[in-house]
Amino acid sequence: MLRPALKSLLPTLTWLVGLIALTLALQIWPPAWLARADLRLQDAWMGLKTPRPEPVPARLAVLVDIDSASLAQYGPWPWSRFILAELVQRLVGLGAAAVGLDLDLSEPDRSSPERVAEDLRKWRDLVLDLEDLPDDMRDYDRLLARAIEPLPVVLGAPARGRARDRNQDSGTAWPLGVLAGAAPAGLSDFRPDLDGVVRRVRLVARAGASSPEGLTPVRPGREVHLALSLRTLLRALGRDEVVLAAGPGGLEALKAVAPWDIPLDRDGGFTVFFKNSGEYTHLSAAEVLSGRAGAADLKGRLVFISLTAPGLGDLLVTPGNRARPAGEIHAALVDNLAARHFVTRPAETPAIQFLLILGAGLTGGLAFAFARPARALAGGLLWPAAAVGGSIHLFQTSGLFISPLYAVLVTALVGLALSGRRLSEAGKRRARLRLAFAGSTAPETAAGLARLEDDPEPAREREVTVLAADLRDFKALSRKSAARPPAELLERGLAPLIEVILANRGTLDQFRGDDLLAFWNAPLAVPDHPKVAVAAALALRGVRAEVSGLPKIGLGLHTGSAWVGRLGPPPLARYSILGEAVSLSLRLEKLGRLFGVEAAVSEDVRQACGEAFAFQPLDLLQLPDLDEPLAAFAPLGPEEARARAGELERQAEALALYREGEFQKARLLFGALSAHNPGFALYEIFTRRCAKLLREPPEEWAGVWIPVPPPPVNKDD
Repeated sequence: MLRPALKSLLPTLTWLVGLIALTLALQIWPPAWLARADLRLQDAWMGLKTPRPEPVPARLAVLVDIDSASLAQYGPWPWSRFILAELVQRLVGLGAAAVGLDLDLSEPDRSSPERVAEDLRKWRDLVLDLEDLPDDMRDYDRLLARAIEPLPVVLGAPARGRARDRNQDSGTAWPLGVLAGAAPAGLSDFRPDLDGVVRRVRLVARAGASSPEGLTPVRPGREVHLALSLRTLLRALGRDEVVLAAGPGGLEALKAVAPWDIPLDRDGGFTVFFKNSGEYTHLSAAEVLSGRAGAADLKGRLVFISLTAPGLGDLLVTPGNRARPAGEIHAALVDNLAARHFVTRPAETPAIQFLLILGAGLTGGLAFAFARPARALAGGLLWPAAAVGGSIHLFQTSGLFISPLYAVLVTALVGLALSGRRLSEAGKRRARLRLAFAGSTAPETAAGLARLEDDPEPAREREVTVLAADLRDFKALSRKSAARPPAELLERGLAPLIEVILANRGTLDQFRGDDLLAFWNAPLAVPDHPKVAVAAALALRGVRAEVSGLPKIGLGLHTGSAWVGRLGPPPLARYSILGEAVSLSLRLEKLGRLFGVEAAVSEDVRQACGEAFAFQPLDLLQLPDLDEPLAAFAPLGPEEARARAGELERQAEALALYREGEFQKARLLFGALSAHNPGFALYEIFTRRCAKLLREPPEEWAGVWIPVPPPPVNKDD
């Protein structure tokens, strides 16, 4: 009989095994979207760095383009083979090591005099006398064949419909027989992958039966057909034989131009590495034919002739979504062969990917099923991160591409499934926390608390802004309003406070009678919490001004360190706040009562707010149990600050005189302020204080008042 703990693990293990099996199936039979993603990943690796450290040699190829300028000067395409013969002869004369014609020469030249004479005789019954023409000039196909026969030339055999549909093979356009007898032919076969991007070139194609296993010397053109780029390179090197290496699954490698093997896929394809094959020398055919091209650009180089004029030449999409003419792909392939820049997928790739999937699935399963969210993410991503890093390193050092895609995929599937299951299981706990804090915090704070562990964070010291609120005339008002019970008056007075505090992301701590305590920046962080708290205090003043009949409100705010968290013995423990910040906010509320203002804040609050609000200085006092003097300020709304600008300037002048010990001058200014603001206790207090200081001058004066006795705390005054 299974133990309960093991039984609880069975659903998780079932999910884990199922998701690993699903990923293995996708790796064996990948859908089109996944295969495209795998190819894009290979492209991304190409964009990171050259796969091998060998420096790329100087560009071996020059591209001669039959472009719009050439057609404008020498007529529309197809050109006479007479012009092509002239073009090839001039290129070889300028020192080209070999010339590859990536052109469709499978049809006879209809501009040859013999064919023109035949057409005239057939359609107009006219006889064209060709007796005076040399034999070479009567048939331009024969003329081209005789011109290229002694030269290092390779004719192109393009695949019909290339780069248009990878699933259709319309055949190969082999050169005309008379031309094929004069020069070898090379394949020009660029078949795009599923996403329409050309990454591979058909480097080798068997001319007869399938390749036997082992090494087989073969002669191009008889037993195998080679790509135009490779055949042109062999032509320049004077080599006529290559060695094929085949295995049980098909072709594996080719030895042709160097001691190292050229890797092939089973169908003879070669993956072109385009990173270091960006810019090549392009010459217009018109430049060559007109004699403007020099030997400096052509001597010892391979030349590829191709159509690039709009509407005639194919532009092939290569990795990075870059459109290239066919000639650039030939040139890139030649550079790959010379620089040993090979991109291969080893035969062991399926087995390696199986291990990657298994390791990533198990690691992710353990992490996402049992670890906390942050550690689960770190642990779950460890294996796929290692797979990605190892894949990049292997590609950069040896050109081997082992896709980490399936390790990432299984991690994502396992992470989503198991994390979702954990979230579902934690639903009741989140609901309980949301319910427990819904009445004491703002809705967004309650929702954030639901993401915490079962118990809110343990008590710890942190910076908070504390607000102490008091209904100042509540007792007197309740005695006068006999028709209304105290509970109704209390609700009427506290309801606006609670609403504004919660709307400004505050946390309600407790209320005792007509007192209320709230704070900001706990249990969840509130950016710029002093500014948010002052904004809430000003909003509370505005609410009282708008609604008649509300009791007077007294507020005290202080920003400082306090202990917040679950406080109290276990039976009575609850989320609360404790510390000097609380006592200072209570004292500030009493000072505000003394000076006749609704809200008083500390120097810490004022400094934290910066220029966000205006503040009226109240007093600087040295209380018996405080080490430092307590500075108090009254926050002002923008309109109030503008309306009282003159008064505040006069108060600042009077306060400066007071702190400098000029008590007579200060008394006169405070007296004038009191006369213009009757009933404002602040100015009356300072007027009387200056008079007392004149009667009893202090021995030492630093502008700090030491109250004797302390400020009154009777809330009924």
